[in-house]
Amino acid sequence: FFERCGLCDQIDAALDGYSATVFAFGQTGSGKTYTMAGKAAEAPRGVRGGAGPVGGEASRQDGLMQRAARRLYAQIGEREAQGKRFTVRATFLEIYNEQVHDLVEPASGALGVRGSTSQGFYVEDLSVVQCRGLHDLEYVISQGLAHRHSRHHLLNQHSSRSHAVLSVYLDVADSAEAPPGRYGRLSLLDLAGSENVRASQSSGGGLKEAGAINRSLFALAQVIKS
Repeated sequence: FFERCGLCDQIDAALDGYSATVFAFGQTGSGKTYTMAGKAAEAPRGVRGGAGPVGGEASRQDGLMQRAARRLYAQIGEREAQGKRFTVRATFLEIYNEQVHDLVEPASGALGVRGSTSQGFYVEDLSVVQCRGLHDLEYVISQGLAHRHSRHHLLNQHSSRSHAVLSVYLDVADSAEAPPGRYGRLSLLDLAGSENVRASQSSGGGLKEAGAINRSLFALAQVIKS
């Protein structure tokens, strides 16, 4: 699936200096989070991580995030052998109950979304991790999965209750001495699933989460349609 879904082409586009986005969208329980994060997403919150130890061997239970990280650094190695130079940074956030939270440093609480003419829209005080190799990017993924909100309901034993966004920023220079001339970005989004609360029988905090999820997905659908 990884080789056929188009993600490899999006990784190559980001390495060429383009912005590329892949997201999983659908109803709750359809397998979005498992597709994006693999078996690691099914562990209890606070103890999740990669399918194996950070920096370990690839696993059949890896999701698109882990596979994309390995593909990205394999391609960087090939291109740097041809003289190019890459600087890699990564962020991992979630939108939970319509508030933005840092999944790498969750103790920072809800973060503000700002906008400027020079930077566009950005998340204030969001952790940005300098990735000097695959191990660092795997760390970001592992930390993000460990802190993401999830909940059990009748339709899904491991229901993601937030929209998660992993972003990898790539500064590309054509030689070791040249300054960066292109700036790529790869974003992998795992959207929380639309939920029929009568079927899921969510209540209390789960009902509040479902309402926030459904409203935000409706807003996204309107943006796409427009």
